[in-house]
Amino acid sequence: MQSTNRRFLRATIFSFALLIMAAVAASLLLHQKVDNVAVAVSEHAQKMNVDSKSTSLELKFVTVLVSEINGLQSISYGLAGGAFATLFAALMAALWVSHKIDLQERLVEGYKLAEESDRRRKREFEALCNISCALAGNGDFEYKATRYVEEFARVAEAEWLSLRMPDNRGEGLRFVVVGAGLAKSIPAALLNDSGSLGEEALRDGLNIVVNDYSAHSESETDITRLGVNSVALLPIFSKGGTLGLVTVFSKQIDHFNEARVKLLSDVLDGVWPLLENALLEDNQKHTEERLRETARLASIGGLAAGVAHEVNNRLTNILGYSQMLLNEDHPETFREDLETVISESQRAAKIIRNLQLFARRSVTDMNPAHINEILSRALDLKQHEFVKSEISVDLDLAEDLPKVLIDEHQLIQVIVNILTNAQQAMESIQRTRELSVRTTISGEKVRIRIQDSGPGIPPGRKKLIFEPFYTTKEVGMGTGLGLSICHGIIQEHQGAIWSSSLPGQGATFNIELPAWYGQEEEQVSGRQPSAATVRHGHVLAVDDDPQMRNLLQRSLEQDEYEVDLAEDGAEAWKLIQANTYDCVLLDLKMPEMNGKELFRLMQGSPKGMADKVIFITGDTADMDSQEFVASYNNPVMQKPFQLDDLMSVVHEVTAEPTRTWAESRYES
Repeated sequence: MQSTNRRFLRATIFSFALLIMAAVAASLLLHQKVDNVAVAVSEHAQKMNVDSKSTSLELKFVTVLVSEINGLQSISYGLAGGAFATLFAALMAALWVSHKIDLQERLVEGYKLAEESDRRRKREFEALCNISCALAGNGDFEYKATRYVEEFARVAEAEWLSLRMPDNRGEGLRFVVVGAGLAKSIPAALLNDSGSLGEEALRDGLNIVVNDYSAHSESETDITRLGVNSVALLPIFSKGGTLGLVTVFSKQIDHFNEARVKLLSDVLDGVWPLLENALLEDNQKHTEERLRETARLASIGGLAAGVAHEVNNRLTNILGYSQMLLNEDHPETFREDLETVISESQRAAKIIRNLQLFARRSVTDMNPAHINEILSRALDLKQHEFVKSEISVDLDLAEDLPKVLIDEHQLIQVIVNILTNAQQAMESIQRTRELSVRTTISGEKVRIRIQDSGPGIPPGRKKLIFEPFYTTKEVGMGTGLGLSICHGIIQEHQGAIWSSSLPGQGATFNIELPAWYGQEEEQVSGRQPSAATVRHGHVLAVDDDPQMRNLLQRSLEQDEYEVDLAEDGAEAWKLIQANTYDCVLLDLKMPEMNGKELFRLMQGSPKGMADKVIFITGDTADMDSQEFVASYNNPVMQKPFQLDDLMSVVHEVTAEPTRTWAESRYES
């Protein structure tokens, strides 16, 4: 408005000045004409004075005329001087008014700038307060970060804002959260990585502002389709290094002017310590959760080991007595029932063995194994749950695959965890639930591919699923073994694990492990000595379970062995001191004196019967037992075992009394 008034006033003064200039010109012209007339009259008067014929009346008229003309000259001079004075005054007035208007406009502009700066500082202060409250409040880091970016987006007056932070494994930036400012929804395209612009901002440590994004050479098509015209990438740096990257998206062209970018930078500079503290607190909580989870899994592992030991004892009895009955003469239908009992007992034993491997916690024990066998054992653990959840399994296991060098129980953990995730994902859908399991060879790698028909992994989350404690599941879901641990296990095996997914089309997990072409030590196992070398002799069976002792006694006596029984190590030691045995069947886990303590006493005995010991154990998950039996060359029978397998080993131990069992097992 003031600018319009200023233009009108200047136009008026200019018009007035033109009028005055016209008056000055007219007065000057009049003065010139009067001068001309005065000159002409003067010349005429002189002629009349010379001319004697002129009358006195004419002379008098000429004299009066000259006098009037002189008066007009004076008036014209006065008009010209007044016009000049008026013009000068008008010009001075115009200059003064213009200066006054300029001064007023400058004062108004300064006031506006001060008012805008005050509003900006006020917005900055409010944003800092709101963000500080969000970061210092309750909730996990993702919740706090969501509130943080939403508030930041409102300060930026932009549609969206995303936050990314360095990946824990040093693999670039990981998506944390995206928030909506002016927009009402969050498109999936914003969940992708920030591209080369983000890498450039972090590398150079400088803000990158693109106010015509669609025309930029490094623009992302998915982003431009959203109508984004301006993008600002603002790196966050803490004292410890790179803390993250904030990317602001706006649909307005030239949205990020210098003042707005400065405001956003000031807000970032003010809150990064709080953001860093919130992240540290969240990491501390995760560490505490991991410790609790480790303790819980350890207790579950111990419980599983104890239960498995007891169940294995019962299964051994069931299998042993059933096999003894099967060796007798019975009707065919009765024999078929016995075979069913044996088959189901063996199946139960297999499940218990896999459960023990799953619960076991130990250092990595790498051995060559067939990957198809590991997959089958893991699927056996999940078979019942798959049936209940109506999940069909399509197996396509390649034949003649090379072995892989693995820790069997760790790899079973990984596969069971992936299978459980697939099961829980497919339980959320109503369509057909299908699980596909494939094995192939790819160069020098053996590959496992597990694909489900669930809802798939949300876009932008593929990199997050291997983060520690990242989950999309409800409380109580899952096995307690996260994909981050699976990732670590596969890395320890010099392998790789990755996922792929399309929304609504299920998720696929791939595992690659190096093929193993090493040489295994030739071992003669299960060798039945000839009848001429079998020497039936005196056997001591030591076990705290009375049914097991009875089973061992009956089985050994059928092969014409003389059998002594002991229910614990103390009783067995008394018998050993009084007798010489050709074979000792020794259970490791017993009350009072256990099998390990008895074996050490036998090692110090001059009778040399320690080499005649066959260890019997039902606890494959106990690390002490595993390390103990691994330190000796004595044979080990894992419960539940087949009676035929046990008798085969007993025959070998008793067949050649002058050689140890280990010496008879390995050919030089």
